Amino acid sequence: MKRFKWGVLGLILGIIVYSFLSGSNLSYAAEKGTLELIEDAYKNGEIDYQTSLIYKVQTIRQPEKIPSKYRATIEKIQKDATPILLEVKKSWPGLSPETQGVLKTLLARPVRPYSYDSPEGHFKIHYDTSGPDKVPATDSDSSGIPDYVENLALYADSSYRTMITYLGYRIPPSDGTAGGDSKYDIYTEDMPYYGYTQGELPGPEPWNDYTSYISVHNDFIGFPPNDDPEGDQKGAMKVTVAHEYFHAVQFGYDIGEDEWYMETSSTWMEDVAYDPVNDNYNYLPYFFNYPDVSLQATTIHEYASFIWNTYLYQNFGYNLIKDIWEGCIYGTAINEINTALQSRGSSRDEEFKKFTVWNYITNTRDDGLHYEEGTHYPLIKLMRTHSSYPVVNNNSNMTPDNLSANYIQFNPSAGSYNLNIKFDGQNGYLWGAKALGVKITGTYNYTVFEIPLDDSGFGEGVIPNFNDYNYVILIPSVLSTTGTNLNYLYSAWLTSTDTAHKVEVNSDSDKDVINASLDTSYFFISNTGIVADTYSVVLSDARGWLQNPGSFLDTLNPGETDTIEAITYIPYDLVLLTADSIKTVGTSLSIPTLKDSAQVVLSVVARRGDTNNNGSISISDIVYLINYLLKGGAPPQYYNTGDTNCDGKVSISDIVYLINYLFKSGPPPCFPG
Repeated sequence: MKRFKWGVLGLILGIIVYSFLSGSNLSYAAEKGTLELIEDAYKNGEIDYQTSLIYKVQTIRQPEKIPSKYRATIEKIQKDATPILLEVKKSWPGLSPETQGVLKTLLARPVRPYSYDSPEGHFKIHYDTSGPDKVPATDSDSSGIPDYVENLALYADSSYRTMITYLGYRIPPSDGTAGGDSKYDIYTEDMPYYGYTQGELPGPEPWNDYTSYISVHNDFIGFPPNDDPEGDQKGAMKVTVAHEYFHAVQFGYDIGEDEWYMETSSTWMEDVAYDPVNDNYNYLPYFFNYPDVSLQATTIHEYASFIWNTYLYQNFGYNLIKDIWEGCIYGTAINEINTALQSRGSSRDEEFKKFTVWNYITNTRDDGLHYEEGTHYPLIKLMRTHSSYPVVNNNSNMTPDNLSANYIQFNPSAGSYNLNIKFDGQNGYLWGAKALGVKITGTYNYTVFEIPLDDSGFGEGVIPNFNDYNYVILIPSVLSTTGTNLNYLYSAWLTSTDTAHKVEVNSDSDKDVINASLDTSYFFISNTGIVADTYSVVLSDARGWLQNPGSFLDTLNPGETDTIEAITYIPYDLVLLTADSIKTVGTSLSIPTLKDSAQVVLSVVARRGDTNNNGSISISDIVYLINYLLKGGAPPQYYNTGDTNCDGKVSISDIVYLINYLFKSGPPPCFPG
């Protein structure tokens, strides 16, 4: 069993020792790595910022020139030097001419005596066969090219096919003839990093795109283990090429994008391009042991956060991640995540709450319904466990940052009770709260409850039949995108089990509709319990077609049913197959977690004026309407498509209206006003 010491930029507490095959257990040692020592020296005022930046860059190429007091005794293998290079670029305008001169020398593009073009012609691999940057000399096919170089080229071509050909990302901007020709350049280099991607010059687009090149380690000997069936060295080569080439792709969208999402995305792409390798498992303890650390943290946590993209991909597909990066051309990742999710009927807030639930269901708790590789992920760290009640105004001892969570376990007491939970998050921030009923019957089974919170972060919820579960997990989360070390209060108490309250909501079937029309759908809320109850009824829709959205209270006796009308106006200017979801939710005021819902989907299948239903409005629709009205022809399949002036009937005036629209620049069918 091999063990490695390694780390990355940020506030890392010590040297990390992994026992990978036994579930990635981690422990800390007292010694810090070189990057941490440099950062500490800057924060303590021993060196200025520009000196610290030079030292950081020297960790890549000239570690021996860093003063010994800032060099670790045993240097750790770092994940990626790209964040250092991006920090240099961001800081460049404020650096002195002297510092810029030193950095220009340090960051000069590598020069290697040999090069090799990849079989598919996308890459040029630059390498050396002697000196400190030499690659392994093995040449099993006697081609004159080291196997290491040939394999690197194959892995690069494969990464290109995955990202560009299959997933449809933009090709990184060309650097012209830098490196010898227009092929994308990959250099091999001896360094304490897997690799890096260096942005060089502005690209051809009107946004912040940049040309770049990649440098990867020259042999990957002594790196952390992985699961590649061809061995650790080849596995490290594969994921490094995928990781760094996706940085090159990102630079084609916005080289100034948030670091955390660049690294999160590149580490996720390792899994997409080379799924069997699982090198990214090495970072997962930094996420699962620290659920209170922000998703946006720029420490080693950002590599473990690849599971956020994994969650998004599994629920929304690969195109969601590409859409986020397309949005990053002019937006920021944290906002574009929300925009991409909203276009799919959800939001960042809703998905982050669900994400926190998924992060509990891993390892021995995996149920086969969440993360595809969840059995290999660590268990999330609990903040606290309760077995006696009441629990009164407890707060967090793992104060969460923005976009992070805590996990609190409640064990049931003997008897039949409901578990009541009250939560009050720190004011000024947006909070979420999920509860997870965990039932273990040989396998793990889960029931998810939402604890409804108001805008101030306060709310209460009830988990019915607490004793039906082995335990309940409360998952408070910070949904705000700013804030650190936030706190909250929570209480929990038991009440007698109530089986008397029930609610059921039903609806009409889904409908086909035409544009510029009114529709009425019906919902039915029933008290199926044995006692009278009052329900909060909320009527809403996704697209704003609903004319009577809102909420009201409805008191029903046992067995009583009320009918709710949902009146919608379908706009005149919609394209075919546009759909709206009309939803009614009924919630018991006696037991706020007791609720039911139903929905009706309205789909636009035809347009006013398209009387022959061929998908367009043309003279053939006038002919069709004339045949129907004057020659005994068949009526329109969707009758009201013939009512082009929206006067409630199909007549000669509709023919006149359609003629005016098509030939006299009149208004379109049913144009408002």
